[in-house]
Amino acid sequence: MKVEQIEITIGSDGKVRLQTTGFSGEDCLEATREIEELLGNQILKREETSEIYQQSPVKTSEKVKIHR
Repeated sequence: MKVEQIEITIGSDGKVRLQTTGFSGEDCLEATREIEELLGNQILKREETSEIYQQSPVKTSEKVKIHR
């Protein structure tokens, strides 16, 4: 299993750079959404890596019915 990471770099000019690794598909966008909102959603540039084209793992859930 890949380790999902978000690297945050703040430049001397105050610009913030977020770089994600280990995410599949658009999961990286969901993971950074709250950080982007806290920073005012002033995105100057977004660079997609090849990971965005990978299929996200299917998240499943299971329901259990209890009979009384």
